[in-house]
Amino acid sequence: MKLTDYKVDKKAVKKSAKRIAGNEIIADFYRQLYTETAREKHLNRAESVCGCFQLWDIDHYRKQGIKDIKRINLCKDKFCLNCQNVQSKRRYTKYKPVLDDLMTERDIYHIVFTVPNCDGKELLGTLDRMYTKFPYIVRYFGGERKCNGIDFRSYGYIGAVRGLEITTKATKGKQVEYHPHFHCLFVLHKKGVNGKRKHINDFSYHNGKLRRKFTDFEILLQKTWYLFYNDQRLTADVVNSLQQGYSVTVDRANGNYKEVFKYAVKGSFKDGAIFNYDVFETLYYALHRRKVLQGYGVLNKYDFETVAEAEVEKVYAEILAELRKIEDPEKQLLTLQEICAELEHDDITYISKNAIRRELLHNDA
Repeated sequence: MKLTDYKVDKKAVKKSAKRIAGNEIIADFYRQLYTETAREKHLNRAESVCGCFQLWDIDHYRKQGIKDIKRINLCKDKFCLNCQNVQSKRRYTKYKPVLDDLMTERDIYHIVFTVPNCDGKELLGTLDRMYTKFPYIVRYFGGERKCNGIDFRSYGYIGAVRGLEITTKATKGKQVEYHPHFHCLFVLHKKGVNGKRKHINDFSYHNGKLRRKFTDFEILLQKTWYLFYNDQRLTADVVNSLQQGYSVTVDRANGNYKEVFKYAVKGSFKDGAIFNYDVFETLYYALHRRKVLQGYGVLNKYDFETVAEAEVEKVYAEILAELRKIEDPEKQLLTLQEICAELEHDDITYISKNAIRRELLHNDA
């Protein structure tokens, strides 16, 4: 065992420290929400967001120059960029070994389902409809429902993962538009989706430039998604007569799953995006108690912990046993500022269970 293989990445800590730089703004939004609702939970949430990532529980093996990170206080808020990044990595870590294993026998496709942009007043209803209608896609692929003239089962679907993302932008009239969409992974037969990219429609263009053509499979999904979303009957005749559906893109994942597991509001923080109190309030209520990630088929309720965590726990226990042969650790409570200062020097090595997990799973998320 080489402890240096499992040491904490200094750059990752610095990135996390930068991610919480905007948490005071988010805390102010929660305080404003408290003044409007008088609900104590919003004030408590503001305090939690402000304290995120600031205190670290450490086991210090002084003679060996090792510090084991036992716990970091995290707010786990949906608007905290750091906590959502942590959650995104955990999801990725959980699913990646399973998806890699499935990919030895199957093809995995990254499929993005989109609906027209909406304003803030429409967002909640739009998400409700997307969440209600998407399972119909899975039911047809899984054979629970059938469509005369279209054999969805022929694609060999056995499972999927669906993740939500919402981006924002300002229109010419300075109104905020919301762009909700699903990033999905579909596990299909090997070569289950063939076809030449030959179709051109409105979704082929970006800023007036032709960016992509679509396969027959993509066109089928575009029309199917449109019909489900708009409560129209799915038949082969209706699909053939429909001129255009909603934007759906299909690309082979090739082992890259990160888009599906990123956090729902990440796009609201990108350069050029709009994020102010009105947007915060709209997203807060639209996402309240809403499940961002959902698995289907073989990827629903999978025993990920047994698959991914057993080896991590084993290695971690072995490391601690070796360290304690020499000394028992001293408990420490350090601030983020103290941690960052110590990481600048090489006389102390920081380790953590997460670092072990990253190394064992080769997780570069």
